[in-house]
Amino acid sequence: MIRLKADKGYRESMELIEQWPDRTRSLLSSVPHRSAEEVLEEVKDAIPNRRDWRAYRKSLRVVQVRGLPDDEAAWAIRSRPKAKKIRRVDARETVLYVRPRRRQRPTPEAISILARHSPWPVDEIPFFPKRSEATIVSRKVSRREVMFVKRTRRRDARQWKAEIEREGIRGVGKRKKKDMPDAVAVPDLAFQAIRLEFGRGGQRGKPHWRPVLRAFRTRFFNFAKRQREWRETMTDLGYRGWKKKPSAPTISLSQARSYRRFQRMLGY
Repeated sequence: MIRLKADKGYRESMELIEQWPDRTRSLLSSVPHRSAEEVLEEVKDAIPNRRDWRAYRKSLRVVQVRGLPDDEAAWAIRSRPKAKKIRRVDARETVLYVRPRRRQRPTPEAISILARHSPWPVDEIPFFPKRSEATIVSRKVSRREVMFVKRTRRRDARQWKAEIEREGIRGVGKRKKKDMPDAVAVPDLAFQAIRLEFGRGGQRGKPHWRPVLRAFRTRFFNFAKRQREWRETMTDLGYRGWKKKPSAPTISLSQARSYRRFQRMLGY
C-alpha cells in the first residue's frame, strides 16, 4: 500500500491557490496604481520650481477610475485646480472664459452671450455670472495676448453690448480692481501645462510629461522587480497587504476618456 498524506506546506499551497483569484484582482489594481504614483512624483520633480507653477504642481493627484468590469482596473493622474478670487489675479496677464453649467438647462441667454464671445479681459467682462449659472475659467497668457483680446472685444463691442442690453443688463464698461465682486475663477492649468510642455505662446518649453513617460516605459520591468508587495501578493500566504484597498479620489469612466486628447498630444 502506498499512502500519501498532505503536509503543512501542501495545505498552505492549496490555500494560496484558492486565494489567487482575489489576489490577482488586487494585483490588477495595484500595478497601475503604483505606476501612476511613480510617474506623478517624477512629473512633479520635472516641473520648474517657480511660483508660477506651484498651483499646477499641487493640483496633480492620482485618482482611480470607477465603472470598469471586475477584471479591469485603471488609475489616472488628473489636475484639480482650486478656484481663486478674480480680484487676486493679474489682469495684465489673464483672460477669462465663461462656461455654462451643464445642469443649468436651459442656459440663460446672458450667460450664452458671455460664453459665445469669450475670452474676456478681466477688467472688461460685462458682468460676472452666478456660480450656479456658469464657471469662470482664468487663463494665464502673455500681456501681448491680453491686449489682442481687448482690441478684439472692443472691435465687436457694438454687437455684444446690444445682445446683453436686450437681456436687461446695463452699465457695461471697464471696472477697477477694487470694484471687482467676490467672484472666483478656476485657473486653466491644463492650458498652462500644454504651454509648458510644448513651449507655446511665448512660454519657454520645459517638457515634463513626455520624457517621464518614455523613461518609465523603458524601465518598467526594473521598477516592477522592486515592488516586493507585488511578488508577495502572489507567492506568500502570510502576506496580508493585498487586502488593503487604497484610499483615493475617484473619477468616472467618461471623465477618464476626456483626458484622451491630452494623452494623444503626448503621443500616447
